[in-house]
Amino acid sequence: MPNWVQQDLTKPIYLAFSYDEEVGCLGAPRMIERLMADHPRPAAVIVGEPTLMQPVVAHKGATNLRTTVTGHASHSSQVDQGVSAIHVAARLVTKIEDVMTELRAEGRIDEAFNVAHSSLHVGKIAGGTAINIMARECTFEWEIRHLPQDRFEDLIGRVNAYAAELEDEMQRKAPGTSIVTEALNATVPALADDNNAEVLSLCRELLGARPSGAVAYATEAGQFQRVGLPTVICGPGSIAQAHQPDEYIEIEQLAAGSEFMRALGRRLEVPRT
Repeated sequence: MPNWVQQDLTKPIYLAFSYDEEVGCLGAPRMIERLMADHPRPAAVIVGEPTLMQPVVAHKGATNLRTTVTGHASHSSQVDQGVSAIHVAARLVTKIEDVMTELRAEGRIDEAFNVAHSSLHVGKIAGGTAINIMARECTFEWEIRHLPQDRFEDLIGRVNAYAAELEDEMQRKAPGTSIVTEALNATVPALADDNNAEVLSLCRELLGARPSGAVAYATEAGQFQRVGLPTVICGPGSIAQAHQPDEYIEIEQLAAGSEFMRALGRRLEVPRT
């Protein structure tokens, strides 16, 4: 930034800082709305996530979900009298994993990603009160990370269809039972490899000839692309070191990121005559 301030730039460079990116990219949409309303339309967006300074042109979308299974409690010696929320939840969790097998069998893959299909993952589960009581409630939290060419609605529709079958089975035994799934965040849109030729060319000009790639994690890049802005991801560090007890960025990567910023300033500087 000190270099940029001293330079006579042909175009402004904006640094856009959001909040709560880790819990669903909550802050970026309002920021993007203000950016588009109050400033000239950006020619390109470079989202600074860890890519080892390699341009990334695609990432998966992401949605966090919570499913609550309400069963009918009874003593565990009387299994015919109750409906175990834990047992029902286990069947639904298995279906969630099975959806990935279905996607692979259908050929819905994209080899640009290291995980080549949309992924569904259950990360937390809790329920029950005692070993000898059929659980009245079980809750699990999970996610769907969909490829740019897949639709979140289609994937959750598969899970919901099976949940409806389970719920019907439960309610025939105990009418007060249910399965309810709620989204914990608005779906973070995927970033598609589209409308990015100019910004990708700019990155390659500043970085040298480097291959572009795709990443399985989600970022705010899809939110910028959704409003029509040419967007790529490029930044120092590796996702392999993220969310670790000793999370770090190598000094060489920070230096490469700094040089990229300085090169961008030089690229946009008014030519001297």
